[in-house]
Amino acid sequence: MPYVRIERKKALDPLIQSLAEQVTNPGDMAYVVTRLMVAQTPPEPRYADLCTVYGNILLTAQEFWRRVVAPYENKKWLENGDGF
Repeated sequence: MPYVRIERKKALDPLIQSLAEQVTNPGDMAYVVTRLMVAQTPPEPRYADLCTVYGNILLTAQEFWRRVVAPYENKKWLENGDGF
C-alpha cells in the first residue's frame, strides 16, 4: 500500500469515494483504471515510463491480494476446509 501523507489522502479520498459510487461493474472499473494508467503515461513514453506505470498496477494488484483477497480466502478455508 502506498503510504500517502495524510494531506494527500484528505484531498484524494473524496474524489475516490465519488468515483467509487459511480463505478457499478467490472467494465467501469477496468475503464477507469486504464484511463488513469494512460493519463500517467507521457505522450512519447520511453520504456522506463511504461515499466513505471505497468509496474505500479502490478504492485497495486498484489497489495489488493494481500489486504483483501488473502484474508477472505483464509476465512473461507477455515469455514469450509481446503478441499484437498
